[in-house]
Amino acid sequence: MNSSGQSETLFVCHECDTIQQVFSLKQGYSTYCVCCGARLFTHPKGGIDTPLALIIASMISFIIANCYPLMTLSIAGVGHTTSLFGASLAFFDKGEPVLAVLIFCTVFMAPAIIISGVLYVLFSIRFDLDLPFTKPVLVWVSRIQPWGMMDVFLLGIIVSFIKLVNDGEVIFEIGFYAFAALIILYAGAIATLEPYLLWQQLDKNR
Repeated sequence: MNSSGQSETLFVCHECDTIQQVFSLKQGYSTYCVCCGARLFTHPKGGIDTPLALIIASMISFIIANCYPLMTLSIAGVGHTTSLFGASLAFFDKGEPVLAVLIFCTVFMAPAIIISGVLYVLFSIRFDLDLPFTKPVLVWVSRIQPWGMMDVFLLGIIVSFIKLVNDGEVIFEIGFYAFAALIILYAGAIATLEPYLLWQQLDKNR
């Protein structure tokens, strides 16, 4: 802590690797590298509460999206309904096991690990629970995060809808709307999450 009473820490810039002293920030402010000007981190408004609320809503949407069908395709009076897991299973049945596993991992497994992991860490910090393995969980969440590609899958659904709309009637089910809400809520949760502040809080509670 310096003479003005502000706590400070050493921070390595992710762009130019410059080591510099960083002081604690008020909510809504960002700090930048003194060498290259890159943003080091931001202290979002709302603190932990905003990402916690968004990640809880994401978890609820994720459960709904996986419990209900995505869409129904009706051709010549015959309806075909699919879900998120059904989409992966369909590729497996068509002899594309690699693509089936890829869809399962990027649309179901990775988002499930990320959402539950972030929720676990935020609960531990917000309510001072000192839950075990919070740091390893946060490490794995940051490593798996790039593999969450739900937005790409949603784009694929929209493209498929455009191609199939002339062949029959396509009805979006509750799972599709929950999945679309999930992507928005998940993006908001990640955008308001500052990993540096989480690590700082975990070190403080150690």
